[in-house]
Amino acid sequence: MAESPGCAAAAPETPGREVRIDLASGGVERFALVTTPSAAAESVEPRALVIDFHGLAEGAEVHARMSQYSELAEQEGFFAVFPQGTGDIASWKAGVGGELNPDHADVEFVTDLLERLGADHCIDLGSVYATGLSNGAMMTSTVGCLLADRFAAVAPVAGAAFYNDCPSTTPMPVYAIHGTQDPLLPFNGGVGNVGAVIAGGAADQTKVEVDLDGPGYPAALASWAKHNGCSAEFVDTQIDTEIIERRWDCPAGAETVFMIVVDGGHSWPSSEFSKSIAAQVGHTTDQLDGTRDAWEFLREHHRVIDEA
Repeated sequence: MAESPGCAAAAPETPGREVRIDLASGGVERFALVTTPSAAAESVEPRALVIDFHGLAEGAEVHARMSQYSELAEQEGFFAVFPQGTGDIASWKAGVGGELNPDHADVEFVTDLLERLGADHCIDLGSVYATGLSNGAMMTSTVGCLLADRFAAVAPVAGAAFYNDCPSTTPMPVYAIHGTQDPLLPFNGGVGNVGAVIAGGAADQTKVEVDLDGPGYPAALASWAKHNGCSAEFVDTQIDTEIIERRWDCPAGAETVFMIVVDGGHSWPSSEFSKSIAAQVGHTTDQLDGTRDAWEFLREHHRVIDEA
């Protein structure tokens, strides 16, 4: 197990829920919210880390309410981190339409953030994972490609992407979720105006329009499967009335899984927050948990690090 420099600390850590940290990256002041589990106060030992990227216009604080990764981090004893994007309408410079974004400022930020977290906390460097919603799912896919040497597995929700210009040949385990009736990012892709409406408070709402041109999510996952050295054929299994699990025959350590939510919207499965904005995002299923079920997949994957 490869330990981060923070593991050299003599004293246990101080637990905290979504504590803000500030750091400079590329000459720009950035921040993230960090949840340190209570277990870290009991012993200094390497723990897994989940980076959870917010969606377009959502922001780190609101997304933490949606995904509830802080609650799971406390229960399971890992670190959960919610980075903030840039702009008045918070977003990530992630690739769209099957091509990487040539502006890698956010990739640099994630790299700087990982360095900061590794210095401040005792992290298992082989158990670093990424997840996120919508534009955050695209950012999750981006780091899965460009930072395959830092992340062990990714779990994009409602926006998985594969980039044809991805330079990495390293397999990346993927657990993706998408609804067949997503009104913002259509299941089968295409061009459209995406009206992202995210509740920012009790009454506030912000509308944003973005043009996207993608191949669709079944195609994106098929491309990930090909990248991971999996078979071209897949097997669909009806897990529940609203859930189809699509799997490819993949080499060990390169599992590629697509959880299809029948009639699902642009939402985080089992999220009460998603349910509260159903008028904007559509149906949220309770037959899959976008946090716990994804974590069960992520935690099984570890990156082998040569410490020589």
